[in-house]
Amino acid sequence: MEKMFLCAPAMGADVLRLGEEYQSFETSGFDALYFDVSDGAFAPDFGASPSLISGAKKICSLPRIAHLMLMEPDRHIQRFLDAGCTGIILPVEAKIHIHRALSLIKAASAASGLSLLPATPLTKADYLLDFADYILLLRREPGSIEGVPQNETTERVRILKDYLGHRGLKARILVDAPDTMQDAAIFAHAGASGFVLRERQFFALEDFRRTVDARRLVMA
Repeated sequence: MEKMFLCAPAMGADVLRLGEEYQSFETSGFDALYFDVSDGAFAPDFGASPSLISGAKKICSLPRIAHLMLMEPDRHIQRFLDAGCTGIILPVEAKIHIHRALSLIKAASAASGLSLLPATPLTKADYLLDFADYILLLRREPGSIEGVPQNETTERVRILKDYLGHRGLKARILVDAPDTMQDAAIFAHAGASGFVLRERQFFALEDFRRTVDARRLVMA
């Protein structure tokens, strides 16, 4: 059984204890720090800056993945690479020359990824999958607190997993913010290989991995 790839929500850390929190994420067994980067336009909130990521690089050794939820993310890719990002995820909905942007990321020896909003058809990513190391399926529209039903995300994971297999592609399918361990197990059974965990109730990672894997086996 493939080990789940678990990302810690860098922007969910206590701002008064960032160093301690990031080090705790590392010792807890997370596989990467995940940074939400938004501009107030594509997504209503504002997120991480390059300086925060460069600071995180000095504090802990976890890989740093930035999700550039920006209207024109290609204008900022190099800044985030220079800040120490080891991976950058781009939204397929952004108005950019996305092939060129993904090639820029790959040329810097960083991992490249694509994200899709819940209402975005999977076919929009079809001709981009060859360039992607990660495919991040979002469960909420930017600024919304309501997620899409679990069965809708499960179906998207299953379709995407089957299609990647048909194409012989190895991209990881990541799901953002599962609500429960049962949901995570269902997504994993459908083909998800990792998660961005936002709820602190899941941060006891040994218990999370053990519980989700056990429930996946029951579904097999």
